[in-house]
Amino acid sequence: MSHTSSVCYQCIKETGGCCDSITIPLFKHEAEMFRKRFDDKTAPNKHTLTLHDDDNDIFEYSSASDPCMFLSKDLECTIYEKRPLICRMYPILWQEKRRSEDMDYFVDYACPLAHRLPVRDFFNWIHEYEKLVMEMGELDFNYKMGNYVNISHLMDEVNIVELAIRKDLVP
Repeated sequence: MSHTSSVCYQCIKETGGCCDSITIPLFKHEAEMFRKRFDDKTAPNKHTLTLHDDDNDIFEYSSASDPCMFLSKDLECTIYEKRPLICRMYPILWQEKRRSEDMDYFVDYACPLAHRLPVRDFFNWIHEYEKLVMEMGELDFNYKMGNYVNISHLMDEVNIVELAIRKDLVP
C-alpha cells in the first residue's frame, strides 16, 4: 500500500474522509460505471446520478449522507484504477479565475494529504490532468467557506524560478 493510499485509508476509516456524503462531477465516460449500478438496481436508495451540464456532458453523482457506492465494506475503493478525475485530484479543487478562462487551484487542508505530501506533488497532478480540468470546467464549491488554500500563486512563483534557472538568470 502506498503512502498516499495508507493515509487515505486511515482517514476514511476514522471519519469517512472524502468518500462519505459526496457530490462529485463526472465526465460521461466516468458516469457509465455509476449508471450501471443504477441500471441494475444495485445503487443505494438515496444515491443519485443526474446530468449537470448539457454542453460538456458532465454528470453529478451524490451519495447523500452515505459513503460512495464504490467504497467496499473493507473501506477500499473498488474502482481505484478507474476512479474519476475529481477523486484522482483530491485534495485539489479548481475554479475559473475572475476575468480569465484559466483556473485557480485550491488545496483542501481538511485532507490529511495536504499536510503530508510536498506541494510539488500537487503541481505534478495539476500538470498531468490540466487538460481534463479545463474540459470539465470549474467546480461548484465555495472556497471562502472551509479549509481551502489557493496555491495558484505558488505555481506562478515556481514557474518563474524554473524559467530563471533555465535561462541562467540566477547563479
